[in-house]
Amino acid sequence: MGRLVAERIQDDIFRGRLLPREPLIEAELAGAYGVSKTPVREALSSLARGGLVEMDPFRGARVRNFTADDVREIYEMRALLEPFALEKAVPRMDENDRDLLFSLLDDADAAAERKDLYDLSELNRNFHDALVTRCANGRIIETMDHIQDQLRAIALRSWKLKPTYLREAEQHRGVAKAVRSGDAHHASDLLRTHIVEFEQQFVLALEPEPTESKTGQIKRR
Repeated sequence: MGRLVAERIQDDIFRGRLLPREPLIEAELAGAYGVSKTPVREALSSLARGGLVEMDPFRGARVRNFTADDVREIYEMRALLEPFALEKAVPRMDENDRDLLFSLLDDADAAAERKDLYDLSELNRNFHDALVTRCANGRIIETMDHIQDQLRAIALRSWKLKPTYLREAEQHRGVAKAVRSGDAHHASDLLRTHIVEFEQQFVLALEPEPTESKTGQIKRR
């Protein structure tokens, strides 16, 4: 039951029904989902381990508000692991694996066309999962899976501020074409470039805008 409740809370976060910094009160969530407080408590603990929820012993649980510093940390780790995993995965991929990449990209193009950011973010996650699933390193896959929901939340928030998903789709196609050609090193390089570029984009989108104080000094909000 806790897992099902976690999925519902996660879905509400991704769909914007639960907003960054919003308190997550066990009794209210239990009433909304028609369950007892025990599975809600289990769900919040699980989501906290996954990075979507913050737990504070005094203020309780709330939806994580991803900051520019959070993005830097997550993307630094991603830039190290994901291109490495892709380079290992490419020689192990078969035609079905390669076809899946292009099928996911086609579906993502359709989601972008109808501006369905929720579906687009899920397809984006599935594409990146498919890039590394054949890397034969369970710990890397587990680590990447652990941060993918955080990446999805970051992308959804950033896209609403600055819709960069068409540029991302273009780069995804380049990575998929390199995978299809069997050039693991080139695919890895393209993926690394993609990650670094969008780390910068997302940091800029989430960075507080500077404001001028009465002394004329620039401060961050």
